[in-house]
Amino acid sequence: MNSFLKYIAWIVFLALLSGCATSYLTSSHSTIDHKKQYEQIVVVAKSKSQATRFNFEQEITDKLLARGVNAVTSETLVPHSAIANNPDKAELESIRRELVSKGADGVIITTLIDKENYVDVIPGARGAYPYHMRAYDRYWGHYPVTYWEPDRLVSVVVYYLESALYDITVEDDNLRWVGNFKVKGPGAVAKWSKKFATDLSEALVDEKNGPISIVH
Repeated sequence: MNSFLKYIAWIVFLALLSGCATSYLTSSHSTIDHKKQYEQIVVVAKSKSQATRFNFEQEITDKLLARGVNAVTSETLVPHSAIANNPDKAELESIRRELVSKGADGVIITTLIDKENYVDVIPGARGAYPYHMRAYDRYWGHYPVTYWEPDRLVSVVVYYLESALYDITVEDDNLRWVGNFKVKGPGAVAKWSKKFATDLSEALVDEKNGPISIVH
């Protein structure tokens, strides 16, 4: 491969790396041994950024709707102050009652637990082991003049998230499922939120371990 093709290949690889994300469920636990078909699930993303919250909730809501789960973002139902801050027990109970009065019976809350940064090394271009050349003029002319490309360092962020499903028709002990996820991707939430939303929705309706039943 000549230097130009190597350069193009590296650019393509870097573009794919920067635009993709990997996400997977690391653990999950159901508190009950049966599934429930929810009438309406409110999607909540705990974030101090209102824009991030709205976009993240919309991604999850869209994926749940696509799988037959009636879901809605909390944007118009829950004040942002109740998301960005830590409401007390009385405030949370008020929110629960308000959501139930509006037809909701479930809430899925996603929280960023932790994140860490590290660096991936993308190897630079390397020449193939040369054929044995007995004469220096043959060796000289065998390889075209090219650029020697150094290794590249790419910053990657790993996010640890937890999602918990609650049956809000019950006042106490209403946790029904909790799942932990590990997401590896670029720093911007918009770059990996769709992949996470896909994996979360799959886990929630998983035929064997998911807590939500849907009508096919």
